Amino acid sequence: MTDDRVTTTRTRGRVYACFVLPLMLTAACADQRRSRTAAPLAHITLDVSPAAAASQPVCCDLDTGRIDWTLPLRLLELRGGDTLAIPCQPDPVRPGRLWWNLSPGNDSARTRAYLLVSADRVPPPAGRLKDDGRGLDVLVHGRSVLRYNYAPVPPPEGADSLFTRSGFIHPVRTPGDQVLTAIHPSDHIHHLGIWTPWTKTAYAGRHPDFWNLGDGTGTVRFERFLSRASGGVFSGFRAVQLFVDLTARPEETPVLEEVWDIRCWVSAPPGDSRLIWDFTITQSCAGGTPLLLEEYRYGGFGFRGRRDWNETNSDYLTSDGKTRKDGNGARVRWCRVMGTLGGGTGGILFLSHPGNHAHPEPVRIWPQGEVFFGFCPVVYGEWLLEPGHTYVRRYRAVTFDGDLDRDTAETLWRQFSEPPQSTIIYYKKTGTTP
Repeated sequence: MTDDRVTTTRTRGRVYACFVLPLMLTAACADQRRSRTAAPLAHITLDVSPAAAASQPVCCDLDTGRIDWTLPLRLLELRGGDTLAIPCQPDPVRPGRLWWNLSPGNDSARTRAYLLVSADRVPPPAGRLKDDGRGLDVLVHGRSVLRYNYAPVPPPEGADSLFTRSGFIHPVRTPGDQVLTAIHPSDHIHHLGIWTPWTKTAYAGRHPDFWNLGDGTGTVRFERFLSRASGGVFSGFRAVQLFVDLTARPEETPVLEEVWDIRCWVSAPPGDSRLIWDFTITQSCAGGTPLLLEEYRYGGFGFRGRRDWNETNSDYLTSDGKTRKDGNGARVRWCRVMGTLGGGTGGILFLSHPGNHAHPEPVRIWPQGEVFFGFCPVVYGEWLLEPGHTYVRRYRAVTFDGDLDRDTAETLWRQFSEPPQSTIIYYKKTGTTP
């Protein structure tokens, strides 16, 4: 006769311990039998202190040797004597990492408990992708959150072909389907929704500008997709983009390779007023020559707001309380951009991760006219990107209809910057290797 054993691991907090104890959780196992699931694989306890005040994506790092990742997986949240089945999704990049969505708590509980089991089927994904051969729409609950344009997009008729570009996001939409971004505005035809070129650079004695396309010295191009993901927790993609020096001779030269990892989270039910998506940028030199990012007031991350936004119907709010009038050049953790949308209001909250270069990051904000926002880590000093190194910047965006106040923005930033710790108990049979 065999008996069940467990081993325990603390993840996300770099604390590890192991012990053995009898299998419990009778109510959860009864629920398993009703759901025709297999034996439990792991018990996960998530520390949600401070208590979750808003829906958020969370994860834990599981031992890849203890979980059969070829099986469909399911999480059962344990709430007293009840269980709630919730979707979970393996990370396509990080082996062993499992994601799910943490719903807001309605009590003072400081922890959440889950049982990981193998499932008989995987429910239809709430996060999907739609590819029309020119761009990739990332959808949540059937609605497009954003569109990644991987085919070259020409500028308006009459403009120089140098303004043709691929590898940018437009449109970005609120949960209520209101468009937040613009491309090719007449005042800055090189602006492209959300995009991440550098401006003032030095490379091998030349000075390619990847932002101001009309100068003809540099550009950025979509190269290929690394992966695509659809599931019950997130939908997204990973894409490679190349920064190309157009002044190199005898032919143009790739200078920088950039990987975008975009994930739109199914962190709220259909009809919710907020949507969350993460944007990770990983850059590395394309050859053996370093790239110097010279000190400059903009570059690295840009957002061009919808064309009907201006200083009379929109504004910014930064983590230190600054606005359109005094926010330019401030070093911030987050910035909310908001304005009128149809008969109401809405906008987007940008969060900068504390691990980013020059965090809190300097920002570019237009004090007058239409809406432009950008994180720019080189506002107050240059940055040398050297061969053999990778440089990662992480951002989170929250699109919303209606209002999003300062306290909520701060809570969302803390959820992003301080992920919960988890304790994992692995189940095993006597005689097997822990």
